[in-house]
Amino acid sequence: MLIFLYVQDERSFDKMHDDAHLIYRLENWSQYEGNENHWAATQGFLIPEVVSRYPEIRSATRIYHNNTPETFSTDVNFYNEKDLFYADSTFFDVFTFPVLFGDLSTALDDPGNIVLTESTARKYFGRPDPIGEIIKRGATPFTVSAVIQDIPHNSHFRFDLLIPLSEFQRRFPQFVNGRGPSTFYSYVKTLNEEASKNLRAKLDADVLEIMNIRDANGEINPIEGLSVSIRTMPLTDIHLYGHAEKELGNNSQAQYIFIFSTVAVFILIIASFNYMNLATARSTKRSKEVGMRKVLGARKPQVFWQFLSESFFFTFIATLLALMAVVVLIPSFNDFTGKRIDGNLLNNGELLLSILLVYGAVSLLSGLYPSVFLSNFQPLKALKSNVLSGKGHSFSIYLRRGLVILQFGISILLIIGASTIYRQLRFIEKKDVGFNKEQVLVLKLPGRGRVNNLETIKQEFMADPSVVVAAPSSVIPGERVHIMTVRVPDLVTTDAGNESQQEDNGIRGMRIMSGDEDLAEVYGLQIVAGRDLSKEMVTDATQGFLLNEAAIREFGLQENPVGRRFEYVYGLPEPKAGQIVGVIKDFNYASVHTEVEPLMVHVMPSHAAYLNVRLSTDGVQETIKRLEAKWTELQPAAPFEYFFLDSLYDAQYKTEMSMGKTITFFTLLAIVIACMGLFGLASFITEQRTKEIGVRKVLGASISSIMVALSKEFVLLVLLANIMAAYPAYSLLNNWLSGFAYRVNISPVTFLSAAVVALLIAFITISFKTYMAARSNPVKALRHE
Repeated sequence: MLIFLYVQDERSFDKMHDDAHLIYRLENWSQYEGNENHWAATQGFLIPEVVSRYPEIRSATRIYHNNTPETFSTDVNFYNEKDLFYADSTFFDVFTFPVLFGDLSTALDDPGNIVLTESTARKYFGRPDPIGEIIKRGATPFTVSAVIQDIPHNSHFRFDLLIPLSEFQRRFPQFVNGRGPSTFYSYVKTLNEEASKNLRAKLDADVLEIMNIRDANGEINPIEGLSVSIRTMPLTDIHLYGHAEKELGNNSQAQYIFIFSTVAVFILIIASFNYMNLATARSTKRSKEVGMRKVLGARKPQVFWQFLSESFFFTFIATLLALMAVVVLIPSFNDFTGKRIDGNLLNNGELLLSILLVYGAVSLLSGLYPSVFLSNFQPLKALKSNVLSGKGHSFSIYLRRGLVILQFGISILLIIGASTIYRQLRFIEKKDVGFNKEQVLVLKLPGRGRVNNLETIKQEFMADPSVVVAAPSSVIPGERVHIMTVRVPDLVTTDAGNESQQEDNGIRGMRIMSGDEDLAEVYGLQIVAGRDLSKEMVTDATQGFLLNEAAIREFGLQENPVGRRFEYVYGLPEPKAGQIVGVIKDFNYASVHTEVEPLMVHVMPSHAAYLNVRLSTDGVQETIKRLEAKWTELQPAAPFEYFFLDSLYDAQYKTEMSMGKTITFFTLLAIVIACMGLFGLASFITEQRTKEIGVRKVLGASISSIMVALSKEFVLLVLLANIMAAYPAYSLLNNWLSGFAYRVNISPVTFLSAAVVALLIAFITISFKTYMAARSNPVKALRHE
């Protein structure tokens, strides 16, 4: 049930919207000479273009998310707001969010309007219905036109404030509707399923025209080596399958759904096999009962239904106990997994239906064979003891052995999986990421480039004895580092037949991190060639660039990279031209899921979105209080909001960490269940062999030799289980690890350790029972039965 609730939550994302199955996000995909680019965002012109072209589209909208916090205020309160979206007036035609106050059909018509979520309305005004109230962004007033319920946790995007895109368009008209950078999230809702198919076909057919792809003669034609498409990502698939550049959040992985579902099925199978195994093993105890019932006139179907009903009864009791346990455990399970699962199970019809189906399936799976087996007993044979010792019941013996192998095979597979996942997570935790993320306090700056006295604030902070160094930055490690345009003059080539015609203009896209001359010191970056940016070199602010090793390799500049010409051209009327002054050792500014990509670091104060402050380890809380007081003095119109860099960077692996803990927990549960079955079976076997044990002791056998004789069959079965589990475990783990650019190896030691652990678990499980049997009085043993 717990795993079902986890999987149900993962699969529920974005399904709250009306006709969610007809909503698609348009995505840009291109491939040029083997280099693939897949963007979740598109250019601003795309939605108006496709809406004018295709009648299959019922409604469409664009979203713009400014990653930089902006300060909003009332007369008494002000806050930095990062979860701020700009959206077309048609936003609520595409998406369904319950309205509390106001009219959503007109809420985004006026550029001076603003829509708040309920919690945001309470934060600013102390009540949920501030319709008509004024909230300001700087000096710009906005009128609250509507209040909606808080965005549910199972939405792939979440916001607190929503402003009409027309207000953004008023300030940047060409940016919104032009063919500029891909910064808008474009969504369409189609008329029906048929319209969705037609739209996809038309987008494929018209993509060159829509994207204005022209050949050397200026005609709309394919370009050799270039493939482009406009992809339609179903809204309800984004959370599990959306892993494009510029995703709005850290999405999950579809393979985790498979992993958790598989674990759930495995646990149910192990438990069901336990019941089947023990029910058939105990048939000796009940053989006389069956014989007496048949002698007294019971027919085979009556005996069959008696034993099957027992299975249904036991499973029903187990289901009730499980329901009570789940209700109690859900709060802890939510803390454990980071979920927000509703504890009111009676409102979850899908869960109740699944419980009913699983109840029936488990009851049949565990009870069917024992019912058939016991109802087939012949009365005369059933009235004899030890009915399973004959050859006629060899199938039952082999079945029980097979079930033990399967149970422990599954348990061993889970042990191997849990240990490998743990090793990978430890590898992530301990990996040298190439920079020092500890003790770095990060301040969110309100409005990119709007803190006019940032240099003064920095110098005042650095005057504090507990501050080592401080520097602004456009982004921070752990966040998406933007791809922007640069030009490498050394890569420019011309057509041999026409020197005025460039074959390669040297333009490239690469990750850009802006800051100042102290940024490398704040992050502890290593300079492997040349030098760091320096305030003493006054030209560094306008002409100096640092490139990482990946960029040097990518651009083929390994030979004397320092001093080469380099230009930053993104969004500038004239390129920022200069030279490479130093090479940074590669560091993982993104997660270890991806290899380190080319990165450039330069000075660009206008792009500052954060202030990074490296602190000493002494009196951190006191230092923060002093910095807050200084910030309030120098920047009174913006709140002092901070976090530590290591917490944000490590949050990239939240999904993996949650999965690792959950898999470990359920692996232990599976092992416990398998051991319970093995213990019960060992109890039965030792009871079956009571006379044999007595004879062995009379003939002089030692306790240890008897324990070995009783245990060796189980050891052999566990060894076979190890062999059975090896290939599936390797295949599944190799597939999971392929999602990491930096990963541990699947070591034979892991498989050997799992085998040893399984053998120890099996031996400990059965040793108590075999030891008690081996040290029993042989006289009592020979009197057995």
